[in-house]
Amino acid sequence: MRAAAYQPFPVFVFYRTDVLKRLIPAWLFAALALALGAQAELIDRIAVSVGNRVITQNDLELQIRVVAFQNGVKPDLSPANKRAVAEKMIQQKLIQIDLETSRYPQPIPAELMPAIEEFKKTHFMDSAEYERALAAYRITEQDLLDMLVWQRTLLNFIELRFETGVQVSEAEKATLAEISNALG
Repeated sequence: MRAAAYQPFPVFVFYRTDVLKRLIPAWLFAALALALGAQAELIDRIAVSVGNRVITQNDLELQIRVVAFQNGVKPDLSPANKRAVAEKMIQQKLIQIDLETSRYPQPIPAELMPAIEEFKKTHFMDSAEYERALAAYRITEQDLLDMLVWQRTLLNFIELRFETGVQVSEAEKATLAEISNALG
């Protein structure tokens, strides 16, 4: 009976060791979370979601600044304008989804460089003024190029999707002209 009662280590030592084994990872995790939390930074916020796509605040403001740059006006970052631009960007996201599923041809960015060069010549005296304007609007030339590519893509989509959908032959045009003349 004495052999059964003999324990080389007290039970509380095993208990405390077990507690320490559970607490050490918890303390390390808490310390790591505090260290990372102290340096955490909000990068961007979601302004709108379209299905599984998002439009961030930065996307929205970039769109406003690039369009303002193209039009030569001050960017309007008011809540009302942001809401209006967000609605347009939602429509564009839906078109973008359609473009991706339909595999419409995309314009090549290099094709648009002459358009940017022409824009520079007509709106700015030299490249230094152009660079200053880009900096003032807080955009890059790549942002402008991306917007031009998207605008060209959108125009091509609209042209292919809607303008070429109705084709009238010359005979049909003549018949329509005769009917139009007869009516009035």
